[in-house]
Amino acid sequence: LTEAGRQRLSRSILLEGNLYPPVWVILIFGLVSVVFGLYHINRQQTVVSLIFEFMAIFLLLSCLYFIYDLDTPFSGLVNVTPQGFQTVYGKILSLH
Repeated sequence: LTEAGRQRLSRSILLEGNLYPPVWVILIFGLVSVVFGLYHINRQQTVVSLIFEFMAIFLLLSCLYFIYDLDTPFSGLVNVTPQGFQTVYGKILSLH
């Protein structure tokens, strides 16, 4: 288990992410372009257009956040420590 933990750490250090930097440039440029377009496409701001613009910007930022979260390997809400593996291993041994 200790060796598996070391290998997991070395993989996370080696990968540092899955997306190439040009993809991030395209994503950020797309976000800026959409926000710029939403601002200049309709000069008459109505309640409906403001709600639509808010939803579009929220959706774009959410997508960028999820892409960023998927791009960082071995991180997120679920993290299993070596102690967790040892506990499971001990319970498996106690079943036999």
